[in-house]
Amino acid sequence: IPILDDISVAERLTLLSDRYPQEKMDPDNRFHSLVADHFDECVFWSRASLLYLIGGMGFKAHLAVVENCLKDPEPIIRETASWTLAQLEPADLKRVLTAQADDPDRAVSRVVRELLADL
Repeated sequence: IPILDDISVAERLTLLSDRYPQEKMDPDNRFHSLVADHFDECVFWSRASLLYLIGGMGFKAHLAVVENCLKDPEPIIRETASWTLAQLEPADLKRVLTAQADDPDRAVSRVVRELLADL
């Protein structure tokens, strides 16, 4: 199994490429492709990590993804989406965060209140 073998990354990719071909992309394009094409298929922790990177890198192109995550059933997704939204600073930030301040999860509502206090 090439994933578990003690081989170099280049060798691993070569062995996997027959079954799982990948288009060559630079890191930014790979990231944008992952968010645009596979975000909803990721487990919650991967989605939270992607949201964090969207905010950290200031990728405003993914604002719609972030806004959709404010309604996610998973609290860590709502919390991270709120933080990410604050990093992206859309024009309606205060209104959107105010609507999130009553989140049923205490951790989420605490983060939202802290973000609002910083505005």
